[in-house]
Amino acid sequence: MNTVTMDLLRRGEQASVVRVDLANPSAKRLADLGFVPGAIVQMLRPGRPCIVRLSNSRLGLSDCLQKSVMLRRAGD
Repeated sequence: MNTVTMDLLRRGEQASVVRVDLANPSAKRLADLGFVPGAIVQMLRPGRPCIVRLSNSRLGLSDCLQKSVMLRRAGD
């Protein structure tokens, strides 16, 4: 299974969450927001911060948080 961090997704690309690196204290909040294994994320606007869709929510994430989320691209 090939995994990437969220900051490597392109606009419109979807991926499923594999894991969140909870070593980053700020990243612990991501699980509360729904970034759990199997959740589908879509990159709406790459950058710093990026904007992603998770379920019916749009969220802005800093570069540091983007690198805390490991994803599997759709089709991998």
